[in-house]
Amino acid sequence: MTSNRNLKKMRLILILGFIPLLILCASIQIIYDNKVKHHHASNSIENTIDGIEREIHLRNHFMSIFINNNSALLESIIEDSENIHLLSDLLVSIREYFPDNFAVSIADKNGEIILDDFDGHIGDVCRIDLKKQLETEKYKARVHPNPVSYHYDISTSWLNKNNTYLLFASFKLDRIAAILKSHQSLGQKLFLVIKKFDYLIEVTEEGDRSKLKTDGNYKLTRVQIDNIIDEKDIHDSHWTVVVIEDEKYHSHRTGRVILSYLLIYIVYIIMIFVTVRNNDIDVTES
Repeated sequence: MTSNRNLKKMRLILILGFIPLLILCASIQIIYDNKVKHHHASNSIENTIDGIEREIHLRNHFMSIFINNNSALLESIIEDSENIHLLSDLLVSIREYFPDNFAVSIADKNGEIILDDFDGHIGDVCRIDLKKQLETEKYKARVHPNPVSYHYDISTSWLNKNNTYLLFASFKLDRIAAILKSHQSLGQKLFLVIKKFDYLIEVTEEGDRSKLKTDGNYKLTRVQIDNIIDEKDIHDSHWTVVVIEDEKYHSHRTGRVILSYLLIYIVYIIMIFVTVRNNDIDVTES
């Protein structure tokens, strides 16, 4: 009788004593997963920023080369901006450098548009950025909403007969979106946002914000902001890259960890019962 009581006590001690060990192991696993998550987020941001900054830098570089190689054509356009043949020549020439360019415009030092390739649809954001560049001699990329297409500009100034002019070429956000998509880790989402405008969404893996299926609110939600893992600004732009945790994936991952350790515990209990029962039978027979 005493032996049976001791066996039951031992079985209870083994079952209950295993719980803290399981909790410890599960906690270590969750902490490790959290570190891996932040490591992946940091790598995603660094690679994304490197890709976007390289994209902007190369476009600026080739824009300067284009201006140097086409100074005569640009001078002719300044003198005769209504000449559609000159505009056609400009578009053909610039697309040899930028095959994905869809519009080109030229402005003078006062911000007045000399050449408009948007059929009069140059938006307020474009004009604000244009005047800002003339004032500061710096240009920061951001998305320009436009009836023709949401885009961003690459703008470079040059001197023509001692007068400053700006040439800005417009590009869709497809390549920027592709960079985001290529560096996105499993269970995480990359966004380009303007942080000072309450996390206004600029670009996602799907493209510019006009492609988002929303009710017209193009800002990150409170839940998304709370789930930001990491964020970092991009040089020469208004953009901040943010990594947002996929809440469903995180819940699923945590649930899998808990379930796996629960299954281990169930198997352990079964083994304890079988082992103790066999010992109980041996004791009874003896």
